[in-house]
Order: sequence, then C-alpha cells, then structure tokens
Amino acid sequence: MKKAFFSFLAVASVVLNGYSQQTLQSAIEQSDSRFVKEWIASGHDVNNILIVNDQKLTPLAYAALKANPEMVNLLLNRGAQVNQKTDFQDALMFAAMGGNTEIIETLLTAGANPMNENKMGKCARDLAKDAGHSAAHQLLSVETEKRVTAQRAKRLK
Repeated sequence: MKKAFFSFLAVASVVLNGYSQQTLQSAIEQSDSRFVKEWIASGHDVNNILIVNDQKLTPLAYAALKANPEMVNLLLNRGAQVNQKTDFQDALMFAAMGGNTEIIETLLTAGANPMNENKMGKCARDLAKDAGHSAAHQLLSVETEKRVTAQRAKRLK
C-alpha cells in the first residue's frame, strides 16, 4: 500500500511539475508578471530548468528566446543567474540569436559574459552574426573587445 501511495505521489509530482512548467512558459510568453511573481513567491526556483521542445532552458533564457524584455528584467530582479548555461547555452546566446539588442544590453549590464561559448565553440557574438543580426553582432563585438582588452591589461600588471 505504501509503495502504491509513493508511486502515486511521484506521478502526481511529475504531472504537476509539467503543468507548472507549461503555465510558466505561457506566462513568460504573455508577459504575465503577476503569475511569474506568484510562481517565484510560492517557492519555485527562478533558475529551475524548463524543457521546451526537448531543449533545456532556464526561465531567463526562455524569456530571452521569446524576446520579452519585461520578463528578462523581472527574472533578473528575482535572482535569475545571468550566466547559467543549459546544454552549453546561456540567455545572452538566445538573445543574440534573436537579435534583440535591448535584451542583450540588459543581460550585459546584469553581468552576462559575452565570451561564454556553446558546445560548438561559438559565443553570443558569433551566433548573432550567423543569424544575420548586424546590430546585435556589433554590440557584442564591442563588448567582447572591451573584455579581451581588460584581460590583457590585467595580465600585463
């Protein structure tokens, strides 16, 4: 009897977690800040991994993918880790692929590292270029060059 009960709890947890995940995805897509705030306040980890079309994403990366600056700001203000990677990609990379310079600037201001690389050795700048987003590519090129220059100066000291 105990085994059946715990099996039921495990299945219920998976179903509820999947439901919660779909609801969070919808809230991010629709800029439902009230729901997202309540979701976080109810004890959910803002850095939990979402599974979207068999791809792992953080809520922040999903908001960047969906080009939703309001949700990006909300999640950052609620503790989202700007450089957290899932499947070797971070939120800045998703923003770069979408070419959204507003979100790119927000993530950079929050401390995103434009030199992080994905499993193919590409950084956000490369992904913006590959996607044909020249403004995003230029912004990320300037930021990457600043960081490279700062690292060189630090090594020379």
